[in-house]
Amino acid sequence: MYRIAIGCLLLVIASGSVAAQKRQSLDAIRDRVERFVSELDAGRGRLERVEVDRLDQRLRLAACGQPLTAELPNGRADAERLVVRVRCPGPEPWKVYVPTRVVRSVEVIVTRRPLPRGSAIAADDLQRARRESGALRGQYYTDREDLVGLQTNRALAADTVVTARHLTRPTLIRRGDELLLEARNQTVRVSMKARALENGTRGERIRVRNLSSRRELQAEVVGRGRAVVQF
Repeated sequence: MYRIAIGCLLLVIASGSVAAQKRQSLDAIRDRVERFVSELDAGRGRLERVEVDRLDQRLRLAACGQPLTAELPNGRADAERLVVRVRCPGPEPWKVYVPTRVVRSVEVIVTRRPLPRGSAIAADDLQRARRESGALRGQYYTDREDLVGLQTNRALAADTVVTARHLTRPTLIRRGDELLLEARNQTVRVSMKARALENGTRGERIRVRNLSSRRELQAEVVGRGRAVVQF
């Protein structure tokens, strides 16, 4: 009887071991999701990490005899939150939906040094740095040239991501100022003196009057005391 009992116990243990081997590994599902999402972002150089939501340990799926497949049933591939569908195409097919967070990054413009309020921004005040895109707020910049000549409307610490709310466009020309007006086309450039009829910031079009001809023109402000008119 003792030997029979021991034999039955070993059979139960062995049967349990075989049954456990027939269950699908949850780690394999997680790995498939991570590889699938990494492939979606391949070549873009912006993927930081893939955070797969914890799978329910009570999940009991038959071990898949074929490679698992993964797909997006809906939603945008570049979204931060994805739901990935993992399928088993084997003899005992199943599917499971896995919520996933994708952490991506982007190169943005940050301050190289502290900038006091009212600072006119120069190119060497700025540098590029990589930040998680999900943490960025507001209109940020990826090109330093978009910021050169603008003015800070608050003090900025070093390594601050510069956004539109930190900036103001300084008035480069004021009404009544005498300015240098350049009239040009693809082949000809002519400079003359003019007087501003209204205030203007960089890139803004303002009314000016040619001091020689007294003619009123629309000109684009390109610098302090300088404007351009195309003809």
